[in-house]
Amino acid sequence: LCPGSRCSALTAAVAASSVPHTMVTDERGAGFAAIGFARASGRPAAVVVTSGTAVANLLPATVEAAADRVPLLLLTADRPAELRDTGANQTVAQVGMLGPLRWFKDVPPPAESEPLVAWLADAAYAAACTLRQPQGPVQLNLQYREPLAPS
Repeated sequence: LCPGSRCSALTAAVAASSVPHTMVTDERGAGFAAIGFARASGRPAAVVVTSGTAVANLLPATVEAAADRVPLLLLTADRPAELRDTGANQTVAQVGMLGPLRWFKDVPPPAESEPLVAWLADAAYAAACTLRQPQGPVQLNLQYREPLAPS
């Protein structure tokens, strides 16, 4: 879990849950720590990062996880689509950045009218994809609109 403003809602949800987690301040290190956990436990490991270059820091671990068939779930926060390519702070082209993924989904921002079950279904499917043969990394690129802090 790499805290940042764009992923603050996700960070708060993980911190409030019973899911075992570790806070890591360096995204590259978090990616490799997740590989170590997945190898040692035989279970998928998740990494949560904020938007921008934080996602790029996951590339080395993503390449290694793909080559070694290590199940990783990459949860990357992003700006909403309408703020991409506008010069907004921390916007880089995150879609397609991590290359060798087993599965990818660019998830639109949550809407009040949209049921939470759709997000949960995407998360469950992504987790299952980490274990599909050949195993490897999957990414949910989660778009968030402001306000970012959970209420």
